Amino acid sequence: MTERMLAQEKLRQSEERYRDLFENSTDLIQVLGPDSSLRYVNRAWRETLGYGEEEISGLSIFDVIHPDCTDCGPEFKNVVCGLMNGRFETIFITKDRHKIIVEGNVSAMSEDGRFAGTRGSSAILRNESGSRR
Repeated sequence: MTERMLAQEKLRQSEERYRDLFENSTDLIQVLGPDSSLRYVNRAWRETLGYGEEEISGLSIFDVIHPDCTDCGPEFKNVVCGLMNGRFETIFITKDRHKIIVEGNVSAMSEDGRFAGTRGSSAILRNESGSRR
């Protein structure tokens, strides 16, 4: 094999490892575009919130934030919109309208020096029934 082919194989193996970690994590992992649209979410995110893969592309993170969430004010928006990195606690609403309280971390991504979106992960603190994960 040439050096280039070896490098490509190592890259493929590395991508496969990280894809496996991403998809099999029990944390809810999401990547948002600069407009807060959901670009990628892992299996735990989809299963917990009740969406199929094909439904994700039409959603914004704000579509899954519960409308009664009083803690989802300017600071949360600043974190999600990449103006600041940090921890958050918020209430997601599932497709079938159940509340899930989560906490997590978000960090901004940049591309060519411009804001390109955010990536983050969160864990369930409580679901609507009050049980903890």
